[in-house]
Amino acid sequence: MRRFVFLLLFSLSLIAEQFPREFPSQSPPDFPSETIEIAKVKAFYTSKPFFPPNTIQIDPIHKARFNRVLYGYVEGNDKYQMVFRLYFPSRFLSSLGNDYLPLAKKILAYSLYFYILGSKYLGRISQWSKDGIVDIWLCEGGDVGGEQVGRNIYFYQIEKGREEVELIREVAHEWGHHIIPPIGPYEEPEEWANGCIGERLLLKLFLNNLPSSLSFLKGKLAAFLSERNEEVLRYYRQAGDSQELLRDNSKRGFLYIWGYILDISERKGMEYLREVFAKFRGGTGEELAKLLEVKTSIP
Repeated sequence: MRRFVFLLLFSLSLIAEQFPREFPSQSPPDFPSETIEIAKVKAFYTSKPFFPPNTIQIDPIHKARFNRVLYGYVEGNDKYQMVFRLYFPSRFLSSLGNDYLPLAKKILAYSLYFYILGSKYLGRISQWSKDGIVDIWLCEGGDVGGEQVGRNIYFYQIEKGREEVELIREVAHEWGHHIIPPIGPYEEPEEWANGCIGERLLLKLFLNNLPSSLSFLKGKLAAFLSERNEEVLRYYRQAGDSQELLRDNSKRGFLYIWGYILDISERKGMEYLREVFAKFRGGTGEELAKLLEVKTSIP
């Protein structure tokens, strides 16, 4: 009973205050949370929703209303640092009366996994958040899928179910937009290729470091990557060394630079890409290719 009262008062206090941004690793907070680990790095997230600081939080782009928030932290330098705030409507605010807490926890956990993998293997954290915290918004309606706008990540049509691998892919894709330097612009299928490139690199890292609790996903993830990457890699390898395609801003150029990076990841490894991305602040596919300092033809 005393613990319940403490948690209630603690959560209510957050109506007017920002949630703590860090905790010592040796003194974890005394509130409901779940700890996860990948690639020998730990993270935790609040498993019970809190009220956001403004009680009703308004997102900066669509001006939608949210009244629940979860917080995600990653361990480093003897402390847990907040890296995500995930907002969603309670079933009382939901237009459909839905409970989105289970989905919110999943998306936050996958986001933390990809944060760790991107940071550890690619040396990349969000390039769009000045304070290192990214806001995630779970929205009813809209076009199915996700979107990155500044420091924000939006997931739409949360009322519609997703296959687990598709949900993981969406999270990886939006985090790709946050951590891979912008490559483009292109006419289609997206303006910037960093989401697709980041998606496949992060999914490969995820598969290679898959926690035992998610081992049931191994076969589906492996099949997804094999099938989806094959098409992109085939396009790049059949085209060979093509300066024309590196300059092309149509779908052809998009597929070419996408396949180019995937091919480099297979032949040179993630550490090589880590060094390249550290030098590249964003630009065209042709500008990125110059930094790669390798021939685009296949031996």
